[in-house]
Amino acid sequence: MIRFTGKHERIPVVTWVALGAGLMYLLDPASGNRRRARVRDKLIELTDVVTRAARRTKWDLTNRLDKITGSFSPPQPTPSEQAEEVARSIRE
Repeated sequence: MIRFTGKHERIPVVTWVALGAGLMYLLDPASGNRRRARVRDKLIELTDVVTRAARRTKWDLTNRLDKITGSFSPPQPTPSEQAEEVARSIRE
């Protein structure tokens, strides 16, 4: 049994066997290229899905926050009120 110090003192032999089998599966000279390409494609697809989900979540939260904070912000002056304010500041 392999022993390590720290949080996990023992890593079962089954873990090492599974890791070795996985490496043999991916590094197989006959079909390894195809398998690695499939894993790469799946990771790219997963990255795209996660990115789209993050963008949608950001968009949703931004809109919700805008609605919440918009109700507490002071009313914006109308263009005529802005023009009067500019004229007043010029006269002063």
